[in-house]
Amino acid sequence: DKGYETLMPKGLFEGEGDAMFVEGVLYGGYGFRSSPEEYQEIADFLEVEVVLLELVDPRFYHFDTCFTVLDSRTVAFFPAAFSKDSQATIRQSFERVIEVAEEDAVAFGLNTFSDQTNVITSAQATGFHEQLEEAGYIVHPVDVSEFRKSGGGIKCLTLLLDQIH
Repeated sequence: DKGYETLMPKGLFEGEGDAMFVEGVLYGGYGFRSSPEEYQEIADFLEVEVVLLELVDPRFYHFDTCFTVLDSRTVAFFPAAFSKDSQATIRQSFERVIEVAEEDAVAFGLNTFSDQTNVITSAQATGFHEQLEEAGYIVHPVDVSEFRKSGGGIKCLTLLLDQIH
């Protein structure tokens, strides 16, 4: 009633946990809590390109548990969480791709916040910290072990209003 146009997807769509914008393109994870069909409806509504990425490991039920955007040209991901085709799409879509080890992924290391210079991530993802530092980022480890019990990490504790398309 305030003049906003809204969309309520008809099927399964978990919102920001399964969808991320990178340079105006919506990358959408599907397989456990979001269905691929919903993304076409979202793409039409927002008038954006959508790249679908299939999740195949149920430990990584949301896209943001196994994929993170560090800056406009750099992402990090845990390959085994994705289908082979989706792994190839990720590697081809970005200039710089950091592949993270399983122990850092299960520690919710990829559920991060990045301002393109600083990366706030799980204190337990120590191997990922080294990869980030080697890539030139300033790492800020935070112990979120208690919050992880609820199934979330750093990104789940954020609300990024500036990224609304």
